[in-house]
Amino acid sequence: MSSPVQESGLCDLLLAEPGTSHNNEIGDNTADSSDNSDSNDKSGKTVADSKSRPTFVLRMLNFCKEVTIMVLIAVAYATLTNETPPKVSKSPAAYPFFPKDSLVTDWYRGQITEAIEEARSSDIAFVMFYAPWDAESQAARKQFELAAKFMYRQVAFASINCWQPGSECKRQYSKVYKWPVLIAYPTHGRGIQYNGPLEAFHMIKFLQNICKPIIRPYKMDALIGKHDQYEDVWNPETLSSWIFKNLQQVAGWITPTGTKSLTLADFVQPGPTLILFTPKNPLLQDIDYYNMLREVAYEYYNCANDTQITARQKLVNLERLRSKENYQKLKRKCVLEIERTKNVMTNVPNIWTNSSWKDICNCVSGSPLNKICRDDNSATNSDQISSEYLRKSVMEEDCREFLLSQKYGPAIFERKVRGNDFNITGLACKTNLTLAFIALDSLRFYHFAEKLGVDLPDSSQKSGVVIINEKMETHHIMESHLSSKNVRLFIYNFTQRTLPRSLHSQVVVVFYYSKQCSFCNGISYMFLTTAKLLSDIEDVIFVRIDGDANLLPWEYTMETYPTILLIPANRKSESRALPKTVSITVPNLIGFILTNVQPVLRLKIMWSVCCRARFIDEKRQCMASVRMETLTIIDQTLKEWRNSTRKQKVLYKLQVLRQLHLLLAHYPTKVSNIRTYLNKLRD
Repeated sequence: MSSPVQESGLCDLLLAEPGTSHNNEIGDNTADSSDNSDSNDKSGKTVADSKSRPTFVLRMLNFCKEVTIMVLIAVAYATLTNETPPKVSKSPAAYPFFPKDSLVTDWYRGQITEAIEEARSSDIAFVMFYAPWDAESQAARKQFELAAKFMYRQVAFASINCWQPGSECKRQYSKVYKWPVLIAYPTHGRGIQYNGPLEAFHMIKFLQNICKPIIRPYKMDALIGKHDQYEDVWNPETLSSWIFKNLQQVAGWITPTGTKSLTLADFVQPGPTLILFTPKNPLLQDIDYYNMLREVAYEYYNCANDTQITARQKLVNLERLRSKENYQKLKRKCVLEIERTKNVMTNVPNIWTNSSWKDICNCVSGSPLNKICRDDNSATNSDQISSEYLRKSVMEEDCREFLLSQKYGPAIFERKVRGNDFNITGLACKTNLTLAFIALDSLRFYHFAEKLGVDLPDSSQKSGVVIINEKMETHHIMESHLSSKNVRLFIYNFTQRTLPRSLHSQVVVVFYYSKQCSFCNGISYMFLTTAKLLSDIEDVIFVRIDGDANLLPWEYTMETYPTILLIPANRKSESRALPKTVSITVPNLIGFILTNVQPVLRLKIMWSVCCRARFIDEKRQCMASVRMETLTIIDQTLKEWRNSTRKQKVLYKLQVLRQLHLLLAHYPTKVSNIRTYLNKLRD
């Protein structure tokens, strides 16, 4: 049987009350029956023991604390020095990003050293650093491969997975914030990063400029016709000085970065700016509409009737004529050449090295070169084959590039490139409204045109002109078709201040409130509910203004709160406030809006409200009112057609209204079709 002392432990024993017995055996009580003769000695000894016992207990308590602290320190040290790493799930295994049969060498395990060494072994290598999970990397993959299919003969294409955990590329470039990163590596020198659009056409143009950075002009006039400024003396010193001075051009392409920047503001804010929206094909040397803009700009800035500026203007005009003629010739030649020499030279790699003329003739069997190969005189035939092959290969490369440019978009030329149809010579110095001339690619930056209200037709032309006067907060859109004559007339009318303003306005419903107005909180709920019901109507905007926190012009300052104001589109002078006698509820707000908008917009709002009706009877009655409103608009449009000078446009509106009425009467559940016809309507 174990002792009670052992079960309680040493520390429990030390914490016991002094004089307390821990032995429960009966025999221990015999000590109390000792002789009276020894009582004095024993009592003295007991007093001494009772005095020394608390000191002993405190020492043992301190000892227990020290032991406990030592144990805790040992445990903590063991935990800190434990070399067992935390359990972390393994990263997924690397996998190829490009197909196996791709022309792109894919280093999907992130072997950057091997990839760069192989890239440097080629004359030019184009490398894409990517992250497999990145959406832009995935979108660029197809475009990168298309560029490789076109340029694989001149450029080596490679890709590196720079996101694989633990890979060499990940260790070296761990702080890349945007993927993919595309860099071209020449044999010597540093890499050149590509910052253009992630499209194959622009990548190809970038690589072509690297492969052939210098273009030899066939004559001086051609060079001057392509560029806006050059010094009179032609030598390396003057050319270098001109380049470093970065002389201002009369017109230029502007390429916004796609992020928040001041690229466009630097041109628009100083003064009025004429913007040409037109497609910019990266694979074409000349864009005719842009050259037309340069030609007009030269004339506009020719204040002193300078003969040099006049000569440059004529050179630009001649260059436009020459470009159109060369384009048409190349188009005809390529069509004929492709039919004659189809699939002839596509299988002749490295023909000038380690190949015999017999091998070459075998490759071109069945082609126009086969006749030359049948001749026995090998020395003479070698020269003939060399010149013939060189001509064919150059033609083939030109046609390949031409066909690729046609896939991006055909070249656009002015119908008739004439001389000066309308004289605007020196207008820049005759008015305070001096224009700047810039061009934007309408295919990439079409959203700028949409915001300004410029209608880019669906045809391949997709071109338009607008003048922005930022200081006057106005802009003017050229409604006529794009031509040299119309652009000159457009500029002349602007300098004469006779151009009408282009109004791209919407219906605005304004809720004026104050934080001190307790009633405004309840009205705010009604206003927000109405805004949500009409959220799919793009032509109506709901805004709130804190009247106490904003200092407004006197005409927009309200005397009482809450106040609801409706500003009609293009008719700001006819703004209306909701009468104070009308209670502010959702039906009353919708009725107030319907009363003060144009007929077509009223029809759109009514149909939008009907689509949100919950009950069948309510929806049926609502649709009936929409059909009646459609008939009313048809009647008004017929009266307009009788007195209109633009009957074709009004007739188109009548046709749309007719189809819309038939859909509402027979197929009211075809929501997408009804919405399509409603979007075609304009007031």
